[in-house]
Amino acid sequence: MKTKRILSGAPFLFCGVLVLAYALIVGLHTTLSYVGTGVLVFLAYAPIRRYFPDRFMVMEVTPNTGNISCDQLILEAREQLERIYGARQRAPRDEADQQVGRIEALARQMLAVLAKQPELQSQLRTFLRYYLPTTLKLVEARAHFPQGEESETAQRAHKRIEEALTAVCTAFEKQISALEQVRYLNVEAEIEVLRDLLEADGLLDASAASPGQEG
Repeated sequence: MKTKRILSGAPFLFCGVLVLAYALIVGLHTTLSYVGTGVLVFLAYAPIRRYFPDRFMVMEVTPNTGNISCDQLILEAREQLERIYGARQRAPRDEADQQVGRIEALARQMLAVLAKQPELQSQLRTFLRYYLPTTLKLVEARAHFPQGEESETAQRAHKRIEEALTAVCTAFEKQISALEQVRYLNVEAEIEVLRDLLEADGLLDASAASPGQEG
């Protein structure tokens, strides 16, 4: 991550308008008039700048870990996170949405670790190439549910999605904790159970690659 400063052009625009107004009203014919213009701009610039401050934008830099496959993994995960964020905007703002937000934060924390320690990609690949796409599918499913749907099928699907998101969030939390303790988790069994539940309810495409099929 890096922070980019975006200068506000509003203070310069307003000062230009002041100079123009001064020139039209008073005129710029003498040295004193130029000095008066300078003083006016000097006095006006600071308060205008307070109302129109510069903006700061946090930007993701292109990964450069020295490992091509790790860089690609990070880029793929960032794309998934962007799509998850977009899908969240169309989904209900409820407790499940908070879980998704937590998953996003943990995933970005995981990417920060991976950018510094690319040798961990084998331990984190499952989370970034399976859990994130799964989360995206769940959020998209929530976004397409009719609002106020009370049928038993809809309620069951809602409940299953919430349970799945909780499971994914818990898995990310455990993995982050494991990274902090310099140990790693084997979550293959947990993932397969989760996958079977989602496929049974039609919430996950059965043709999607499973963790064991990742290259």
